Amino acid sequence: MGFQALRLLFLVNIFMTWHVDYCHGRREWHDNFYDFTVKNIEGKRVRLEKYRGTPSLVVNVASDCGYTDRTYRDLVDLSKDPQFEDRLNILAFPCNQFGHQEPQSNEEIKHYVKALYDVEFPLFAKVEVKGYDADPAWQYLTSNAHQEPTWNFWKFLVDSEGKVKDAWGPDVPIHSIYGELLTEALMADPYHYHHAHFDDEF
Repeated sequence: MGFQALRLLFLVNIFMTWHVDYCHGRREWHDNFYDFTVKNIEGKRVRLEKYRGTPSLVVNVASDCGYTDRTYRDLVDLSKDPQFEDRLNILAFPCNQFGHQEPQSNEEIKHYVKALYDVEFPLFAKVEVKGYDADPAWQYLTSNAHQEPTWNFWKFLVDSEGKVKDAWGPDVPIHSIYGELLTEALMADPYHYHHAHFDDEF
């Protein structure tokens, strides 16, 4: 075997070893939703670790969808329900993959939903939620739920430790899953973690 062939084989071996180690490490490290880092609607990096200790309802949202008005109003009502105070996070991720119904910029999205629905729950930067370019946090959600969003306003329930518990499509209204959300919320210990320790950018 010539020198060039040996050199190529050596480099391929190094790459494969690095690739396996890297992928293995990634699987080990990101073994729950709260291990990920994302960007909020202002573009600042956010450790989802700050939400550990309480369950989260993670939703891919859009501004121009037929489900927009009802679902945003239901999510706002849920966020203000005293039974869920400090016991449930609502995490909204704008997405333009379905019908191009979220074409606006992050700044425009934030202004729109705050003005129209008085949204106070966390909004994140626009992401893709399925396919090759899906945000890693969403790859985790879909692979563990064994379901991929097929439209806007899919809802993924994550428990207080970051494990996926369930998922529902946009045709399932919030009130119909209220009992499951409440059960998960009442099991949580929101004071076990100090969320204020985690800054939104680092």
